[in-house]
Amino acid sequence: MKILVISNYFPPHFKGGYELSCKEVSDYLHQQGEEIMVLSGDYKKNEEEGRRDYRVVRKLTYIDYLSNDYWNKSKVEKQNYESTLRVLDRFKPDFVYFWNQQYISLGPYWAVKKKKIPHLFDIGDIWPTKYYRQGFRARLKGSVKRLLPFFIDSKMVIDPVIILSNWMKPLFKEKFYSKKIYTIPRGVTIKEGIEINSNIKEARFMFAGRIEPLKGLELIINVLAKLKEYQWKLDIYGDGEEEYISKIKFLIKEKLLEDRITLMGQVFPLDLAYQTHDIFLFPTLAQEGFGRVAIEAMSYGLPVITVNSYGPDDIVQDGINGFKCSPDKMDCWENSLKQILSDPALLIKMSQNALIRVEENYNIEKINKQRYEIIKELYYTK
Repeated sequence: MKILVISNYFPPHFKGGYELSCKEVSDYLHQQGEEIMVLSGDYKKNEEEGRRDYRVVRKLTYIDYLSNDYWNKSKVEKQNYESTLRVLDRFKPDFVYFWNQQYISLGPYWAVKKKKIPHLFDIGDIWPTKYYRQGFRARLKGSVKRLLPFFIDSKMVIDPVIILSNWMKPLFKEKFYSKKIYTIPRGVTIKEGIEINSNIKEARFMFAGRIEPLKGLELIINVLAKLKEYQWKLDIYGDGEEEYISKIKFLIKEKLLEDRITLMGQVFPLDLAYQTHDIFLFPTLAQEGFGRVAIEAMSYGLPVITVNSYGPDDIVQDGINGFKCSPDKMDCWENSLKQILSDPALLIKMSQNALIRVEENYNIEKINKQRYEIIKELYYTK
């Protein structure tokens, strides 16, 4: 089977876990003997990539959705539509696998729809809402665009689709006309010989992710500022806009935590970091589709302190392999951290439970096989 994978970013030039998962699945499909091509955005397209066993074409252009230049937006949509058509004509895929389409427009989707090629969406976050506008004005605008020859527009139907968490199912049924919905989480490689630190004198907290307001760093720093009587340190891995990073640095200084909290910058991969920390902090305020970074941390035996909603709610079992709190319940965050800092036996037990949770539910070999079976089912029953 010839499979075309379409994604806004693709490693080694990527922004987050969504694209890492895309590559892992693409690699797996290639290993099963399928012929793979990836069509991606032109992010860092001229930088060295190293050897790869299948072709990656970085031809798609990104749209600035903050701009009011609708003509330029439509121009990029048309360009990506036509680029995709050329790739479809040249590669002649039997199946198209859509990943994150944010910033590259729906041009690739319309091209595949025009060619009537069997396809599947893999939704790691709710990027389709970026293209969904409610109200009469939005519907009228879409109708007008469909009538004009120099615009490309059609109804977006996200179907069939793989989602990562059950909370997403009503959204895709109601807004995106999804009928075939499969719920399959992300997976990680099961590690051998992970040893739990049983002699913790100073707890090492870890945060990893983009440094931006929706990731909840301010929340966790404010909570930790109340726990100075305990022995702990926090390492923050990630990058972001310099203006917001400066704000985080000021907050750390204001709370007199400069000797406790360290900004480590962007580090990839994070394997060594996971091995040298005890607890993972995931205080996200966003509508996370899942939380790949959380299961990565758990695969190294790190309990996770996170929110009690959206994707993280499916991953963490409260009081068993971590704690879950509402973002606005500061007492919950404080008490959860106090419990795990004051009870070494609890931390060890939660670490052991984190390893069990990952092995039983997020083994990447089993997860990838499930995705592959869906692709084959959709292709051979087309």
